Amino acid sequence: MALTDHTAVGGLDCPQRTAPGQPWADPPGRAARGVAGAVKAVVDVTGALLLLLLVAPVLLVVAVAVAADGGPVLFRQTRVGRGGREFRMVKFRSMTVDAEARRAALLAADDGAGPLFKMRDDPRTTPVGALLRRWSLDELPQLLNVVAGSMWGPARHCRPRSRSTPRGSAGGSPCARA
Repeated sequence: MALTDHTAVGGLDCPQRTAPGQPWADPPGRAARGVAGAVKAVVDVTGALLLLLLVAPVLLVVAVAVAADGGPVLFRQTRVGRGGREFRMVKFRSMTVDAEARRAALLAADDGAGPLFKMRDDPRTTPVGALLRRWSLDELPQLLNVVAGSMWGPARHCRPRSRSTPRGSAGGSPCARA
């Protein structure tokens, strides 16, 4: 990937790294270092633990609902975090178990403008998953990523595809479902 341009993201001047037709804007690093970084880490982990305790009943109800739908409760995917480091992100599963296998057949209906596959009414979304997404409850397990220290700040969905990787293909990138 080449550093090709700068663009404004949230009022910041950010280097824009591009892959063929797929721009990514990387906000400049604002990671706290030293004592400030340690304090931020403690606050983040403590806050995530408290939130996990507060939402534990909701987590339990959602887990039972997803399990009743059949298949695994959690969806795991490799994502790219601060500094380009990869980590395993967890969410409640909101799609059918065979969602990745069915994706190729749906590529023509892609509503996404960027590197992510998006469909307004994705037929792979389960009824329980639609409710979870509407209220963003599928995101709650990401608090476990914060507690584990693997998720800090915004995370890209995946690395941009290389020239040799066709649209809709994980191509060995961290976009692959785990």
